[in-house]
Amino acid sequence: MTTRSGLSPKVDHYLRSYLASEARKEKEKRLAITLSRESGIDVETIGRLLTDYLDEVTDNDPLLNWVYLNRNLVEAVIDRYELPKTVTPHLLEKTKFPVTDALEEQLQLHPSEWTLFHYTAATIRNLCRHGNVVVVGRGGNFVTFDLSNTFHVRLVGDEQKRAEQLAGDTQRPIADALKLVKSQDRERAAYVKRYTGSAIADPKFYHLTLCIDNFEPSILAHIIADSLLEWHHGR
Repeated sequence: MTTRSGLSPKVDHYLRSYLASEARKEKEKRLAITLSRESGIDVETIGRLLTDYLDEVTDNDPLLNWVYLNRNLVEAVIDRYELPKTVTPHLLEKTKFPVTDALEEQLQLHPSEWTLFHYTAATIRNLCRHGNVVVVGRGGNFVTFDLSNTFHVRLVGDEQKRAEQLAGDTQRPIADALKLVKSQDRERAAYVKRYTGSAIADPKFYHLTLCIDNFEPSILAHIIADSLLEWHHGR
């Protein structure tokens, strides 16, 4: 006797059990988050509060707490690929003319920025596969878009308010902070466009886009974490 699919009941039962097991393993994967943000947003505070809250509400191995990686992601790339410290400025979210890359690589001043992008992308993907990580910037949502355990968030806000936040954090005049906000937003957009071919603000590359203007950082952290868990359990 065979099933309507042409398989014997025994084989059909095995395949159903296998698929159920794979689905269960998929749900048991450790989760990860990518955070894209506009300039001037206090992502450091949000990231710290987010990982603290996730440690409370997720049922994970107590020996593997959630971690937040922003500037230290640069160090992770350098350490992972044993690159010289002099390449650090070239891992920032800026873009430049490709002809300069070719010349500098030929002169062996540093690996081409394309090579550095791939190093960074590979590191981000490995970190997100491992899970329990919040990765900020560097096109993280684009390079991990195919990873089923990774939740993508975009943080936006009023430009003037972001400039005021940056001015307070860096002790600089508002006018200077506003110029910096504008230039950093352009640089990040150019970085993503150059290396991924996509627009940084394209909503289809994010599960959640949040305007931070009327929320305290702790509330934003709770919204992101709760959305992550709802998304995960609802699949």
